[in-house]
Amino acid sequence: MAYADFVTAMVSLFIVLWLLNSTPQVKKAVAGYSNDPKGSGAEIGSAQLGSGESVSIDTTNITKLKEEIQKAILKQTDLSNLLKQVELTITSEGLRIELIEDKGGTFFQSGSPKLSDT
Repeated sequence: MAYADFVTAMVSLFIVLWLLNSTPQVKKAVAGYSNDPKGSGAEIGSAQLGSGESVSIDTTNITKLKEEIQKAILKQTDLSNLLKQVELTITSEGLRIELIEDKGGTFFQSGSPKLSDT
């Protein structure tokens, strides 16, 4: 048996053991991913109706939150020049905040987890 086959078998064994000891919600989510790996299902964790929890989001609160974050960024003079690199998007899952790097590496030093001075 090749080493890679052995490692694959061990990983599979540990995943099965983990699933046997997990909560029913985790089991449903894993089963849903196995049935719909692209994640295009209508329900969370599964493409089958009634097999997942439905999430309802109040978009008025999220819109207010988005506006408050944008105002807070504009108020701070240090952050106002970074407004082009921060994208706030309201999705069906909630508020998505994306930090976009530019050529100068705005947020982090290249290859480092440390924040840059800018």
